[in-house]
Amino acid sequence: MLKPVASAGTDNVVSCASAVDLLALSLTDPPAFATLDDIAYRIIERPRHVSLINPYAWGRVPPDDVLAFPAGHQIPRTIDVVTSPGFVYLISPDRQQIINDYARIREIEQEHLYVS
Repeated sequence: MLKPVASAGTDNVVSCASAVDLLALSLTDPPAFATLDDIAYRIIERPRHVSLINPYAWGRVPPDDVLAFPAGHQIPRTIDVVTSPGFVYLISPDRQQIINDYARIREIEQEHLYVS
């Protein structure tokens, strides 16, 4: 388990701790946990959940192992979260890179991802 570690120039900031680490600290060492700031971690990456969208009435999974379905498996047009063929997480410290990657995913879906 990670213990609270002060980062350079700050007090009571946990470095390299996950939510699970913080929960464990709160249970095993409540006094140490109580000394932490209300926001005891820094966001260093910018995650974005992206649901994939099949724009075709009936698409087929491409043959290059992009999705968990077998190649050629029919997938319906995406109309809700249940009919989405999958999802990806985009993670980067650079917000613009995530925006660019998101746009590229949508281009690939429209161009050729789901063989119709």
